[in-house]
Amino acid sequence: MHMGTKYYIGVMSGTSLDGIDCSLVEFGLNSFRLHRARTFLINDSLCYDLKNLIIDQGNDLEKLEVAGKLLGIEYACAINALITEANISKNQIKAIGISGQTIAHHPDQNPPFSLQIGSPSEVLSLTGITVVHDFRKSDIDAGGQGAPLLPLFHQFLFQEKKAPLFLLNIGGISNLTYINNDSVIGFDCGPGNTLIDWYANLFFSLSHDIDGKLAAQGKVNAEFLSRLYADPYFHLIYPKSTGREYFNHLWVKKHLDKMIINPVDIISTLTELTANCIVSSIKKIKNYGCCPIFLYGGGVHNKELCSRIIKKLPEMVIKSTSTLGIDPDFMESMGFAWLAQQRIKKRQFNLSAITGSKGMLSLGEILRINA
Repeated sequence: MHMGTKYYIGVMSGTSLDGIDCSLVEFGLNSFRLHRARTFLINDSLCYDLKNLIIDQGNDLEKLEVAGKLLGIEYACAINALITEANISKNQIKAIGISGQTIAHHPDQNPPFSLQIGSPSEVLSLTGITVVHDFRKSDIDAGGQGAPLLPLFHQFLFQEKKAPLFLLNIGGISNLTYINNDSVIGFDCGPGNTLIDWYANLFFSLSHDIDGKLAAQGKVNAEFLSRLYADPYFHLIYPKSTGREYFNHLWVKKHLDKMIINPVDIISTLTELTANCIVSSIKKIKNYGCCPIFLYGGGVHNKELCSRIIKKLPEMVIKSTSTLGIDPDFMESMGFAWLAQQRIKKRQFNLSAITGSKGMLSLGEILRINA
């Protein structure tokens, strides 16, 4: 690596809460290069507290404050470890982009808000590197959903492509990007891995349904699926966004009511729900059938889920972003590195077709040493 090169680091701990993704990226005028990336595990106790804070909507202010500081420390440790592994100087890092851990996301409330924790001041203090954070606020203040923001990065990645295409993220929540020439649309489809992961852990003490083997053993319960899919969110028009604070085990339990269903059938039905909400979202886009779909996020590794999506869209070519040379596990963290770069460069965006906000906006707050 050339000593004069300036890099950006992107940090992402998503709705799956399966780790902290860190990416060290170099950006050119119309290009990028991922130099190093790694996923760091989140302390089990902190992970447990974060999940409870999301369900409780951060009602325990002391726990919220402590968890935010601890997560910020974990972010900083992950960043410092990545820099050491990459064997570069911190002076070569222009800025760190941090998504933060979403605890509550209510862009349609009055007043609207979205809360992310993961103390940027701790990251600044422990790394000594400029931090860009709180990317959603300006968009929500301008009437937008505040999410998803990655479609902007996708537009940068595919600016030379003229044929329409989809990018599908299957993380804890699933979201979709549609790019056609210079236009871009993006929105959250609904649950991704989060419900599947929860019940794989509850019934089988697994962090997730490995390769979708549990879902493959089970059968879809039609009545249960019908109850789940009747939720109004699935039938809203975009722009729209959601999170784990809405789609969680309490939401599932409400729809299960007094039904008695085999555990693998529950997981199979939740997998079908994820596949259905993704496919119906794709079909909302005009002329969807002529476009390739590129998958990224943890759900790419769930073979059963991907197989069901493919079977429901036989007319479409569906591949991992790895076929494009983009690691599907680090698309989001690379995206936040790019968003940090754009903020440092004072770039503004029109997100009206993605989040519904109005006007040209800067995304992110900058925190510097002695600022």
